[in-house]
Amino acid sequence: MPRWRVDAVVSPGIVGRQDRLAQSDVAVSILPGGFAVTVGERGGAVHVSHDYGRTWTARTSTGGALHDVVFLTEQLGWAVGDALRIEHTSDGGQSWTTQQHIPSRHVLATIDMLDAHHGFAAGTGGSLSTTDGATWRPVPVDLPHQGATNALRCDFVTPRDGFLCGRIGFIATTADGGQTWTDRSLPGFDDDTTAIRAVTAAEAYLGVTDRINLSSRLLHTTDSGRTWQVVWSGDDSITHIERSAAGELWLCGTRGMIVRRDPDGAWVAFGVGCGGGSGGAPALTATAPPRLAQTLQLRATGLSAQATVAALMAGASTTTWAGVPLPLDLGLLGMGGCLLYVAPDVVIGTAATAGAADWALRVPDDPSLLGEALHAQALAPDPSANPAGIALANAGTAWVGR
Repeated sequence: MPRWRVDAVVSPGIVGRQDRLAQSDVAVSILPGGFAVTVGERGGAVHVSHDYGRTWTARTSTGGALHDVVFLTEQLGWAVGDALRIEHTSDGGQSWTTQQHIPSRHVLATIDMLDAHHGFAAGTGGSLSTTDGATWRPVPVDLPHQGATNALRCDFVTPRDGFLCGRIGFIATTADGGQTWTDRSLPGFDDDTTAIRAVTAAEAYLGVTDRINLSSRLLHTTDSGRTWQVVWSGDDSITHIERSAAGELWLCGTRGMIVRRDPDGAWVAFGVGCGGGSGGAPALTATAPPRLAQTLQLRATGLSAQATVAALMAGASTTTWAGVPLPLDLGLLGMGGCLLYVAPDVVIGTAATAGAADWALRVPDDPSLLGEALHAQALAPDPSANPAGIALANAGTAWVGR
């Protein structure tokens, strides 16, 4: 089962060493491969890690208090803070460009970018959206709840589907990009909802803070906010929730706390296959998430009925293989319409029967593998697929969990 652990707590009033976090770092953005960025309220502090938070390096501060950060790549990121400030970097935080700064008592507390052009931000001054990654326009939230005008946090999973939360238990959802909102506020609730992380249009994690005692709870919903269950509680307010592709959760607090829940593992399919008969290209799936000391079961279906063997290509990269960029068009090999998505560092053969093939990959009981990724793609003979007589399945990434 996933477990929680404190990753960093720095005593109030003490700035951490270069490889630690400052006391005021309140938000984190993480990417596959170990890259993470934190920002803080003290002078717009920015710290970067390349090893899943084990060590940290200071980057150029923005000069103003920051409350949230999001990075799409190791170079491309945005941060928001006091005075409705929105900062943008294209060099990994080495330098920042101010996209918006309006002297005001209002603050932007959250930002969420779906891609380099589409994003949302929210705070005490209302909600904003962008369609070019640079200019921002107001998003009205026409709800009677008192917290609707102080929506502190937002998170979107598509340009249309998202969550909004704020003071006095305010929660709202949208399915049309913020044109209309559905009130999902917690009735009779006096605590503030101070952080939100959406997984899908139906699933999300919510940080709730007791303003008097500065204690907090992490809530979880799988029905678009209709019901919530407590999954964690602590003695620091939750200011930010981040979730990796492997299902690892990071909670940031106002006193420099970062609490991490071990990832529960995930299989994420991507790309498209080629070949196959009238039923379409072969499909590669996992029967269960990859976890430490367990067996990752992968299955390819939709293979040619004539196939008696199949091969699984597995590797550590989806961007390059032996210096060649991926995905790689295999048309020159007689496989028109086929793309190689993963580096075939290891090729594992197996028997195929009745149009299907299975692989069982044992995951070592090694905690250092938590959050690591293995990419895979399957192929099998298919005389009708193309001149090369080979059909490819989609690819997928197995994120290791506990």
